[in-house]
Amino acid sequence: MSNYQNPIKRHGDGDLADPFVLRYNGKYYLYCTNPLINCWSSYDLQHWQAEGPVIDENEFPGLVPFAPEVVYWNGFFYMYTSPHGFGHYVLKSPSPTGPFHKITDNVHHNIDLSLFVDDDGAWYAYWADDRGIVGCRMKSPTEFGEEVLVGATMHGWTEGPFVVKRGGKYHLTYTGNHYLSKGYRINMAVADSPLGPFTDNPYNPLIVRTEGDVTGLGHSSTVLAPSLNTHYIIYHNINADATRDMDIDELVICPEEDYVLGPTTEERPAPAMPTWADLIPGCGQIEWNLLRGNWVDHADRHSSDHAVSAISRQSLPASGVAEFNLTAKNGTQKYGVQFVLDEYAITLTIEREARRLVLAVNEEERAVGALLADFDSLALHTLRIEFAADKAEVYLDNLFVMQAADK
Repeated sequence: MSNYQNPIKRHGDGDLADPFVLRYNGKYYLYCTNPLINCWSSYDLQHWQAEGPVIDENEFPGLVPFAPEVVYWNGFFYMYTSPHGFGHYVLKSPSPTGPFHKITDNVHHNIDLSLFVDDDGAWYAYWADDRGIVGCRMKSPTEFGEEVLVGATMHGWTEGPFVVKRGGKYHLTYTGNHYLSKGYRINMAVADSPLGPFTDNPYNPLIVRTEGDVTGLGHSSTVLAPSLNTHYIIYHNINADATRDMDIDELVICPEEDYVLGPTTEERPAPAMPTWADLIPGCGQIEWNLLRGNWVDHADRHSSDHAVSAISRQSLPASGVAEFNLTAKNGTQKYGVQFVLDEYAITLTIEREARRLVLAVNEEERAVGALLADFDSLALHTLRIEFAADKAEVYLDNLFVMQAADK
């Protein structure tokens, strides 16, 4: 097992202020506040490869885009950023590495716009304010509704919001104190609905460090770890010249409060990788038996022009998490995955015409979930199932869809 040590990434190849990490197709993409929004990619949250700028120099000439965040939805990537703090723009690209281009005029709002998509497909936005974090429900990826104060405040200017849903609860992290202060810090709060009211963690601050070389910790995002069974919080620290480095620590999400195993500056075990994985350089442990079709290997996927069926030579444990990234070809009516646990064969099938996701055990339907109205089967989607001896929970594009008991 390898180790890491914060700061995990330093500012030498570009300022790492306001780090946001997107997880897409088993890979991580890092975006920060810098002039052309340089992007880096990683498979393990440790080693980052430069992908270059994701916007053209003419997109925001002479301005620095603040705190970019990216949402993947139905084959496209939507970026939200505030050039020099002068309101926000929405940009769009077919690739996580761009190029991104503006698709709106200035939609306004204060800095640090952050997006959250709920299980029902509803979009929400959050941003900074001197009254505390402000949020709204969105009418579309480019249209914003009526704003409300969500109940999270540092009793003054409050910024850097980010929302994660787990166990039916909404977990909000947010940042306060002056960004140049060593006392810059991260708090967290929990609510029963996406717009609150949020209740502060009684053990706040979640992250703060005012002494030593790694101080001024703030503006975080949270991402699922490569192992799929824990989360990491990504945040920055400030240097003497006001540049920022990037830090990560494990985040423990509990029903009513969260805990960070940190902040750390000593060596820590690196984020765990999957037990088995395919199409990850150096970690492609899965071998396949092709049962039907003509399977072609690409740099980032397997594909077939016709119906295909393949079975892995790996066997799954009695409990765990399995994730699959897949898309359909034109004309495909049903597609999905099947895996075996002891004597149980579990099948997840996306039915295009019926617009539903079906979980079957030994060919018997056990649970059915509806696909969202705008679900595009020709786009890449992520199926994830968290399974144990007595139940299984199914997520589609990180949104909870259904649960089945007794396998």
